[in-house]
Formats: sequence, structure tokens, C-alpha cells
Amino acid sequence: MKKILLVMTFISVIMLMGCGNQKNNEEIGTSSIQQQEVGFDASNYEGQWKSSEEGFEARYVSVKAVDSDMINFEYMMVSSAPYYRVASIDVEDVILDKDGIGKFEFEEDGWNHKGTGTIRLSEEGVEIKIETIENNEEATGESLWEISSGKYNTKLEE
Repeated sequence: MKKILLVMTFISVIMLMGCGNQKNNEEIGTSSIQQQEVGFDASNYEGQWKSSEEGFEARYVSVKAVDSDMINFEYMMVSSAPYYRVASIDVEDVILDKDGIGKFEFEEDGWNHKGTGTIRLSEEGVEIKIETIENNEEATGESLWEISSGKYNTKLEE
């Protein structure tokens, strides 16, 4: 009987130690995941980026890091001659996920439009995708130009 009791106690101790180690492993795993999520650094993208696309007099995005995962940016497009129409948006406090992607909204692009979009910071540079754009009901007048999507792969020297 003592042997059975001793074996049962031994098995119980092993099971308790195993559960404790599993919990520690889960905590370590969670810690590693949290470190990976914080690994993106928006400050690497600070500065002005230009597009290599033809057909525009000027097209750029200027990024300012607020934190490692939060940015402000200005996005501007100017049409080619002879019109030189300018559309631009200033966007603040865009929270980036671990892959450098953030969603934003804007109320005015200079041509009576509002909408939503996504900014993506990657090894290739900065990409802005305008997802929805609509006339701003509060504005009047005909719109001849609007902000649109673009890729910016060349960082200008400061």
C-alpha cells in the first residue's frame, strides 16, 4: 500500500511540474510574440519620398514618426503642365500594425473630396492606397482633380 501511495505521489509531482513548465513556456511564447510585434520602427521611414511614376509634375509623401508604431504624413500630387492642379491630405496619428500597415481617413483633399485609405511602409518604400473617395457634402463646386493611390520608392536626401 505504501508503494502505491508513493507511486501516486511521485506521478502527481511530475504532473504538477509538467503543468508549471507548460505555463512558463506559454508565457515565454507570448513574450516572444509581443517582442516581434514591437519590432517595426516607423522612424526608419521619416522623410520625404517621391514617386518614379511619369505623368505628374510632382508626387510625394512626407512621413513623420510619432512613435515606433504611429506616424503622421502629408501626401501631395500635382498634375503636369499646363494645369498644375494640387491635391493633398495631411493625416495624423495613424497606428501601424506589425507589418507597417495603417488605415486612415481624410476630410479634404483640396478638391472637395473625403475618403479612406491605407498606408504601407515596407522594404520597397511607402505605398498609399486610396480605398474610398467621395464628394464632401459640405463643399460646393465641381471637382476637376482628386487624390489617388501611389507608390513611393525613392527617399530624398535631407
